[in-house]
Amino acid sequence: QLTAPILGIEEPETHLHPHAQRSVLRYFASSEGQAILTTHSTMMTHRVDPSCVRVLRREADQIIVRSIPRTLDGERFLSEKDEQRLLRTLGSEGSEILFSRAAILVEGPSESIAYPVFARACGVDFDKAGISVLRYEGDDFGVFGKILGQQALEIPYLVQPDGEKETIIKAARRLAKLGRVDREIVDRLRDDLPALIESVLCPNDVYPLWDKTTSRSYCFETYMLSLPNGLQLYSNAIATVHGEDALENWWSSQNYTGSFNYEDKIKAFLRKQNPSKPALAQIVAEEYTRQNTQDPVPSLFKIVID
Repeated sequence: QLTAPILGIEEPETHLHPHAQRSVLRYFASSEGQAILTTHSTMMTHRVDPSCVRVLRREADQIIVRSIPRTLDGERFLSEKDEQRLLRTLGSEGSEILFSRAAILVEGPSESIAYPVFARACGVDFDKAGISVLRYEGDDFGVFGKILGQQALEIPYLVQPDGEKETIIKAARRLAKLGRVDREIVDRLRDDLPALIESVLCPNDVYPLWDKTTSRSYCFETYMLSLPNGLQLYSNAIATVHGEDALENWWSSQNYTGSFNYEDKIKAFLRKQNPSKPALAQIVAEEYTRQNTQDPVPSLFKIVID
């Protein structure tokens, strides 16, 4: 006797507005039996348990099915903490990474906005190439290293963390935990940052915002500010987003003492204006590419795009 039907629906999002898509998905999730949905909609995929998703890809003359396993060798594939981190990221950033051919994992929202701009300046269309830029939570890309690795979705990926020493060491340790490098090598090189980057991170497609010619570490904003005309680019962007006199008005309202130059003022302003960083990054990246037509992408970003 049939008591729990199997329901198959092809692209249930078709012709439905977003609210209806969410309502339909909740209906299927609460129904008895099993519902099998085919979809190209992130509205669907980022509202379901990622381990329920099966990704079908054509490789040569075969269709390959990949997924995020619940268990591996009798143990949980993702810890409860990793599962929560994954759900938070997919919920806020969208789950298009499940559909991507390759991924760039970045630490901040500024990079996720700027990378497609820089790529277009190089003649690379991330959308045509199926490349997704995903911001991972905090400074830990480990959960995405797991789900994109060979034991799960098997999607090629690069990582660009910030360039602080502790962040670089943590990235190397994360690679060791993922089984891609020997932890003993990481521990031996932890006090030799250039060697750690060149011998451990870069060969494993992790490219921190660290300049080997100057041994300086950066985040997106400090790196762009260090470039020729970077101060003017950010000054103009701040005026566009916040108003012509916003920087000076804000600075005069602060209680900073001592001597500060213009770059110090901009950095302090950016630390206090986190929500506007993505908008500022887009303006700065677009203007940088317009002003530098011969070499439109800063070197630390071009390494990743190339």
